[in-house]
Amino acid sequence: MKYIDTYRTLAEFGRKLLNKHTLVDALPIISAYAKDVIKAERCSIFLYDREKQNFWTTIRRYRQNNNSCR
Repeated sequence: MKYIDTYRTLAEFGRKLLNKHTLVDALPIISAYAKDVIKAERCSIFLYDREKQNFWTTIRRYRQNNNSCR
């Protein structure tokens, strides 16, 4: 089958994601999957806070500091 590796990777991603109970816990998995799919060196996911009207992220895989960035 032509796409067997793609399907396996997607299924593994789904299984990992199902084990997470919050978005913050799921973001590293989503980021890693997205980075691998597009073959990027880095990946950041920014979320929009409507109350504060700004973007934020907790993921900075390319930096040592793991705090959130606003």
